[in-house]
Amino acid sequence: MHQHDVRVEELIADNIAIIDEAVQGRSKLSFPSTIFRLCKEVGVSLAEFKGTESIPVARPITAKIRKEKGDLAKEIEEIKKFQVNQTLMGFRSDLLDKMEERIHETRNEIIEMRGQIKEWTKNALQERHTTTGHINKAIQTLSQFQHVRLQNLSMTMLQRIGTFSMEL
Repeated sequence: MHQHDVRVEELIADNIAIIDEAVQGRSKLSFPSTIFRLCKEVGVSLAEFKGTESIPVARPITAKIRKEKGDLAKEIEEIKKFQVNQTLMGFRSDLLDKMEERIHETRNEIIEMRGQIKEWTKNALQERHTTTGHINKAIQTLSQFQHVRLQNLSMTMLQRIGTFSMEL
């Protein structure tokens, strides 16, 4: 083995970074307070870890702290769910407003169509009535014409019969 200086702080920092990259933020480092204490005792600079979640040396992880963190996580999750529900309720409300508006527009269109259908029906009935009147008048005229013609034909026949009887 070669003898050279080993920089413990670099080894720990490098291993923490490797573990963090390997799990891609899905997991937490085991025994953080122990690592923190050891680093502090050997004089490792912790400036690199500013802004990260740390546990003070005087306060080791206990079941109570774990429970508090769990409760806080649950509260955060409930707040997120509430916010999502509020957003969804807003979307639902907007959607219902749009649906209500469309229903109102459709109702007005139906009322307008009914009015047009009534007008068309009225016009069709008037045209039918007018056409029926024309047809009845034509039938009457035809009947009169046929009646006159039948009379003329009858007269002609009677005249012929009269002429024929006289000849006999």
